[in-house]
Amino acid sequence: MTMIDQDRAAGPQDDLSTGALVEVHNRFDGAWNGGFVLEELVAAEGGCRIRRISDGAVFPAVLPLSRVRPRR
Repeated sequence: MTMIDQDRAAGPQDDLSTGALVEVHNRFDGAWNGGFVLEELVAAEGGCRIRRISDGAVFPAVLPLSRVRPRR
């Protein structure tokens, strides 16, 4: 099990609510990137939308909660 898998197993959904500062898992390099806010939980799709802090842009895609964690 990798460190990323361990982080996910620890409960990536814990403490996630609208307005929370979050990090997003980058599928390309495996890093967790900060600078985002949880904009909206989308229960019907089991995920969320995020907003980039630097320019306020809301990403249109719904991300799975497994790719989002509270900022550390």
